[in-house]
Amino acid sequence: MANPTLTDSSLDEEKIELEPETELNIDLGPEIEEMTRPPIPRPAPELQPPSHPGLAGADLKPEPELSPAIENSSPKKSSRAFDPEAPAVLAALAEANFNWVQQSQGVWALTGDIPGIHNELRKKFDRHLSKLKNSPDQNSLPGLIVLGNPGAGKTHLLGSFWRQTIEKKGFFLMVDMLAVNSFHDTMVEHLLNSLAAPGPDGRVQAYRLAENILRSTRSPGERLPANFDQWLTTIPYEYLKAKILETIKRLHKMAAHFDKANRFADLIRALFYFCSSSQSLACYGRLWLVGGLDNSPGTLKTLQFTGPRMDPVIVIQGLSWLMSLNGSFSVLAIDQLDSIIKLYSVILDAPKTEERDATLIAAQRVMNEVSAGLGALINITYKSTTILSLLPDSNSALNRFGLKPSIQRYAPCSALVAISRLEDMVALVAARLAPAFQAHNLTPPYPSWPFPPRLFEPLAGHFNPRHILRICQQYLDNCLARERVDECQELPGLEDDFPASQDLAPSPVKGLSEAEPIPSTGQDKGAKGPEDPKIPPSPDPKPLSVAEIFEDNCQKVELNQYKESMIVEAVWAETLKILAYCVRDEEGNSAMITFDPASSPKQPEPWVSILWDPGPKPAGQGIERLLSLWVILASQPIAFQTRLKKALTQSGIDRDLPARKLAIIRFEDDPPGGATAELVKKFTSLGGIWTSPSDTDLRILGGLTKTYRANPLGLKSWLKKVKPSEKIESLRELIAWIKGRSAPPLA
Repeated sequence: MANPTLTDSSLDEEKIELEPETELNIDLGPEIEEMTRPPIPRPAPELQPPSHPGLAGADLKPEPELSPAIENSSPKKSSRAFDPEAPAVLAALAEANFNWVQQSQGVWALTGDIPGIHNELRKKFDRHLSKLKNSPDQNSLPGLIVLGNPGAGKTHLLGSFWRQTIEKKGFFLMVDMLAVNSFHDTMVEHLLNSLAAPGPDGRVQAYRLAENILRSTRSPGERLPANFDQWLTTIPYEYLKAKILETIKRLHKMAAHFDKANRFADLIRALFYFCSSSQSLACYGRLWLVGGLDNSPGTLKTLQFTGPRMDPVIVIQGLSWLMSLNGSFSVLAIDQLDSIIKLYSVILDAPKTEERDATLIAAQRVMNEVSAGLGALINITYKSTTILSLLPDSNSALNRFGLKPSIQRYAPCSALVAISRLEDMVALVAARLAPAFQAHNLTPPYPSWPFPPRLFEPLAGHFNPRHILRICQQYLDNCLARERVDECQELPGLEDDFPASQDLAPSPVKGLSEAEPIPSTGQDKGAKGPEDPKIPPSPDPKPLSVAEIFEDNCQKVELNQYKESMIVEAVWAETLKILAYCVRDEEGNSAMITFDPASSPKQPEPWVSILWDPGPKPAGQGIERLLSLWVILASQPIAFQTRLKKALTQSGIDRDLPARKLAIIRFEDDPPGGATAELVKKFTSLGGIWTSPSDTDLRILGGLTKTYRANPLGLKSWLKKVKPSEKIESLRELIAWIKGRSAPPLA
């Protein structure tokens, strides 16, 4: 019987053809028509990550690498005289990215790095890497713990570790434990996300891993294809199966790998499928790796899998072994564990109730899994090390909960301290200003203008990076609000709750957001003011109010872009992000917003999560609420299952963890099939919510997106007064829940 073949005549006509005599009766037809991108992106010659969260699809340029000596440097070119009162200067400073909030996904878009900050820890990590890489065996090294208060630069430092690891030809894997429920399932999901992420050179890590496997098994004199990534992603299905089988047989013949080749054969198959540009094949590879093909015996046989699933612990072990081949190594970075630790700590102190007891049991189960998992990583991995990022309070809590033995598998804690060197402070600020000045072809009097270096002298040794950026942003906000920027003579004081609860007047220059500056959309007339003094400027028309701009934008929304357009997922990804920002700004909350980073070249995945800050509360009442919103539009079973499985794992929902909610936006019925029905049943049983926005809701969502990006004068005040997100009928109960109150009646 002939082998089934995969034909890729187009992305919309992708199918696995089976001979008539085959006994398999599976729906492997045009499975992925609705997916707009494969799980693994194609390689790109240059990585250009967004310079600011919340701007998917914007034409942005990455910030350049700037060294501590930046204060002695200047932008490459300038043909425009520097006038502090010129519109171009105002526009440039409005676009300067002083965003101080970093989430785990920011690791893949490290910009404006200052090597002098936390230099000793960078050196320590570099020595740790060299020891790991040069080790003659495949044993893993004890992990490292990085401690730091909020704003100390933990996530930014992990981004530096990422680059150091890739430079030494290792693999860097970021694991976000924000919504952890099952430790090992969360590990596998985020390991795959990391393998799908491009490195600093733009090359996807999964492609490097596949090449590493083939290099370790090639015959003497055998050469791999020159353009390996293109070859790997476009290889015909029948030839790919033969190449996988050949690779497994070669590993079998190598004495050092015989037992592992047999044990991890299916994992190798899944990994190569995962790398395919065939969207259906990539989905099958990922779904097998996360244990989602239990009810598809026909598919398993067709794809030559010997079993339906592999225990997630074994998947972690197998991926680690593959990354150790050919002398390579891996680094696991675990971040955002603080949320579950804080939840457990708060629940312990809460008054006894039936709901509290159920939540305590669930949180304790998760904590026990996390503790055991962290302690066992050194034993189940090969030539690897783990970096654990924690708040000091979280580290103390682990000891208080009796989980100290698992932490003892890690080297003594390394604490991040305030920036001590003046030149590093100046370089930090100059690195945020330089791209904006360069974009407007301006050369300031000195790189950190309007902040003279002398201003930072009293801060040395007392302030962390976030504090410094917030001070500078506050000064710029005030200057731009009065449309005049003077050299700063004294840095403004910091409010503990700045910026979320402080209603500063927004700048009339487009592109400025008090909390997180949004770069200009390119429609700023002020950036191109008249340069000939003989031509008087036209009088500015009376500006529209925010309400008028919003209403106009709502009417201009094209409803089709949210349902059937070619870029529907990118549109939804940006809409969900801006909705989350609006929800946060309506209440002045310091909520942490997480979303798909959409690192080039892959398209963003439409989901967002909001971790709501409860603020100061009595003991046992300060529980953070986590809302995850996903959009799943796929009509074919395998695409639908892949996305829903991922949403369940990343949201961590559980009936006994009521502070977490997952809602999925969908406009069609569920795809057919038993496997789909079982997954939907699980989603419902865990408390998942389906919702379908009306056309009116879509107009509000689209109007908010356009208005927030334009950032007109008075936007933040209007958001706080009107609270437009609460007018979205399909989402208003969820939005009221995340804000901690009941949904108000619709007007």
